Amino acid sequence: MINGTLKEDISSNATVRVHLAKNGSKYEPLDFKWNFCHPLEEVRQEDGPRCPPKKGGVEITAHAFVWFVSEGNVLETTIEALTPGNETIACLYGELDVVR
Repeated sequence: MINGTLKEDISSNATVRVHLAKNGSKYEPLDFKWNFCHPLEEVRQEDGPRCPPKKGGVEITAHAFVWFVSEGNVLETTIEALTPGNETIACLYGELDVVR
């Protein structure tokens, strides 16, 4: 779950790019890109669920199935929201701990 405040509306044709990599893995890093609302389980704002979200407070929930790692692994993760012109709206960098 991600909580935050959007400085502007997200357009209906915005996209999300996800990059996952595991150090020492025999697999190439994975790169996905899809419509902003497609992978999201829930997008909540003060006046209820909505996707794409509008300017203001937002809570986003998403789940993913990553088949090439096992419990206890750590993935380097980049999640980037993009405008239709590929300008970055938001970007998250971090490590994803795989738990059961």
